[in-house]
Amino acid sequence: LRLEEDLSASQLRIEDPGIVKLGGPVHISADITMITDVVTVALELSGSLKVTCSRCLDEFEVGLRKGLTLNYPLEKQQRYIDITDEVREEILLEFPFKPLCKAQCEGLCLRCGTKLENSVCACNNLSEKNRQ
Repeated sequence: LRLEEDLSASQLRIEDPGIVKLGGPVHISADITMITDVVTVALELSGSLKVTCSRCLDEFEVGLRKGLTLNYPLEKQQRYIDITDEVREEILLEFPFKPLCKAQCEGLCLRCGTKLENSVCACNNLSEKNRQ
């Protein structure tokens, strides 16, 4: 059996505004097989995560693409299997520990908080003048 579905953050019970945000629905493709009393689910997850750069605090998106296989023992009276918890857990495990918008991100000035990417802050100019 092959199933495909798009699930939102609310359906996955995953969104925490301060920590984890999805860039849209997560697309789930599942190939499901059953041998005797074990159901095997081969999953492909794809979507995007919205993350905040740990240096400059800009929000950006990173791609989410993950494959995994889950096995479930099946009881005779069991009519369905809910894989929501496992999908949510795998998405959380893919969330970057220290996200960077780019490897060369210069971050913020430690004194005044100015983003150093495209500008020089006033306190940096002052300290350069004081050195001369």
